[in-house]
Amino acid sequence: MPFQALDTTYQKTSLVQREDATGKIWKQVVAAAELTAKTPYKIILNEYGYTTAALGSSGAFVHIGVPAGTVASGAIDWIQISGYCADVITPSLSVSVGHALQLDANGAIADSGVDYTGKPGQFAVVTAASTTSTTQDVILNPEFQRDGTIYDSNVLTSNGIPVRRDIELQTITGQTYGQYNLITTTGVGYAGARSVVGQVTNTATQTAAGGWQLLTGVCGVCQNTGTWTNTTLFAMAGTFQQAGGGTITAVSHMACVWLDWSNASTVSAGNTEMMYITNNAVSGASDMDQVFYIHASLYSAYKYLFYFDACELGDGFIDYQNVKTTHGGTYRNIKVSIGGTEYFIIVSDTPT
Repeated sequence: MPFQALDTTYQKTSLVQREDATGKIWKQVVAAAELTAKTPYKIILNEYGYTTAALGSSGAFVHIGVPAGTVASGAIDWIQISGYCADVITPSLSVSVGHALQLDANGAIADSGVDYTGKPGQFAVVTAASTTSTTQDVILNPEFQRDGTIYDSNVLTSNGIPVRRDIELQTITGQTYGQYNLITTTGVGYAGARSVVGQVTNTATQTAAGGWQLLTGVCGVCQNTGTWTNTTLFAMAGTFQQAGGGTITAVSHMACVWLDWSNASTVSAGNTEMMYITNNAVSGASDMDQVFYIHASLYSAYKYLFYFDACELGDGFIDYQNVKTTHGGTYRNIKVSIGGTEYFIIVSDTPT
């Protein structure tokens, strides 16, 4: 049966790809704006068929297409999505044959640094090496690509879970991860790498007639609804480990947890603290043994229980008094509050 002419009132492009005599695959699009020859664009579907958009960080699955020539805004034309394509416009890159061109987290074209592996975002394979060149010869990959950062936008007007993953683990052998994020840094420079970031941003006025409200960037929960009879079990809502390996010659600080207070706004009412510890058990049967359990290593020791740095400044909790005591040394007072009343723990620089 022959192809029929499109009803351009409702559908302006064909949804069928076209292969030419040289094995290249093309997709028909409506140019959303003027297209520059040899420049990669993403291809998305709208109410009239396929259209184009600039590369960017939307997190959507898209085709990457390269027009052979200039296409005017609103014009309907075919752009290449697969096969050999010379002189594709890119940022200045130095690439090797076989490397993948990929979309980075911002949706920009970058060299993967390794041979093509088929990972999401790798839209082309380099066919000719180049040095600081703004054009590349490639084989275009016809598969869907992830356009930059994975991005989900959900608006909730009441309680809800916009993203949920349920996993049933019937037998525990080895390590199981509900989600595993791995960042491998291979370069040097001034930057930061964060494998997981949780953030809550309030843009309204939070009020509550009663009860309580909770805003937390990351929440970990460990719950038992069955039976625990394993004396080797560690049940933790959160675990932070500083793993060993490599050569470490200098750091500023190296720790398992960093708590940082960056708020500069005045808090007119309520308490502020670096750590808030509560016991919300509903019965005495679940009394805790201790607030802190510190376990010493068989191979190294802790030099200090605490290290106070500049805590005597301003209205600090260390009273920097230089007074002789009966022990023959100097002492300082560490200020604490018990039920709202100030008390002082005396520490001496003489251990006897």
